[in-house]
Amino acid sequence: MLTGHLPNEHGIHAYSPSYSTISLEDTFIDDLDEHRSVAVNANFNLNTRQGFRDLFDQYNAISFTRFGFLDGGVDLVSFAANHDGGSSKYAKFLLKAARERSLLPSLVNGAAVKLYETGSWFPAVPRYADYGAQNVVAGAKDALSSSNSGRPVFLYANLMEAHMPHRAVASYDRSLYSTPASWSSDEVPNWEMNTASDFDQYSSYVENLRELYRASIDYLDRVIAEFLEWTEREIDTETTVIVTSDHGENLGYDYEDNLIGHAAGGLSEGLLHVPLLVFNPPDEFDLDENQPLSQLDVGELCRAIVDGSSPRLPRTEVPAERVAVPGRDTLSEELEEFEYWDRAERCVYQDDMKIVWDSLGRRRKYAVGRSPSREELVDGEDGDEPVVNDFSTPLSEYKERMNERYGTDVVLVDDTVDAGVKERLKNLGYG
Repeated sequence: MLTGHLPNEHGIHAYSPSYSTISLEDTFIDDLDEHRSVAVNANFNLNTRQGFRDLFDQYNAISFTRFGFLDGGVDLVSFAANHDGGSSKYAKFLLKAARERSLLPSLVNGAAVKLYETGSWFPAVPRYADYGAQNVVAGAKDALSSSNSGRPVFLYANLMEAHMPHRAVASYDRSLYSTPASWSSDEVPNWEMNTASDFDQYSSYVENLRELYRASIDYLDRVIAEFLEWTEREIDTETTVIVTSDHGENLGYDYEDNLIGHAAGGLSEGLLHVPLLVFNPPDEFDLDENQPLSQLDVGELCRAIVDGSSPRLPRTEVPAERVAVPGRDTLSEELEEFEYWDRAERCVYQDDMKIVWDSLGRRRKYAVGRSPSREELVDGEDGDEPVVNDFSTPLSEYKERMNERYGTDVVLVDDTVDAGVKERLKNLGYG
């Protein structure tokens, strides 16, 4: 989205997930030189340690309630994973907070997490707070309404409600799901389901997941609608809002190869076909609804909105790419067929067809529709990689280059990865 380039070009992917390898000049934000750039973010994968915040003039991190409300406190997940229970645990927690000079945010976050855990004490009670959406919107409103610089604002807001983990939330529409309040998507690891020989045994889990996913989307609709109404009511300057997503989710349907989540491979329509809505664009902004669009085009949309012009989108083919499985370093080396799950994949949309190929020499052709996000296999013959202008380096060549640079060995989690990081990745569906 930010660079307008595919992973093999900008170099940020599962092998090298740090944003420190790109500069502001590599993004379209640099073209908006009259704007003050602000990010309000609830996404752990865009945390401050990975350099993402350096791309913005102002950066506000909004944690999952599970990880605490306030930024700067003791890392609760890591602390819990590395300390046994008992009264001494609380003394150690206070001592660590005092040493880090983060006593107030640590106490607030600790109290919030203990309250969050009431769901385990009272199974009939849904989670009391959302996954940061209200806090993100509050931060976005503050950024738009309290600017003292007089400069227009480019705001990036990342909401995580539709992401793993899923659990009943008090603010969800109860008529949309029958899932018990005590149920959590953490109950069964995604990899256990995605590699199982009998997927039908998880039918109850899948139905609960689908219902809560639907409820989370409905909740986001309501939160974003309220934000749009607020901008029209409270912001005097012309404000355009783009709503989109970095990925969708596999929900175990047959046409998704019965996959769950988004980390287990595949370039399904469930993952790639996401909304892109433009609210209140300038009068001169003209976007053909039948024009093929990619997340590579988001920068051009923003530039056209700022310039008061129509976006230049001569695209006839829409490309997508996945270099390796997310969280690959946290997977057990005992995972069967790791090379298959870690394969690099590319696809290109041409009219109503999608051609998918991977680094193992597989090539598939699918018939796709606009909605819902379904696909139908048309041709499953293996073959050479098609020639597509958007891909400057052949896929198998790029995958081999990454393996040579970063290694092909899979790291054992228990031996090398901090327990807190492991737990967070698991909660996000990567473990």
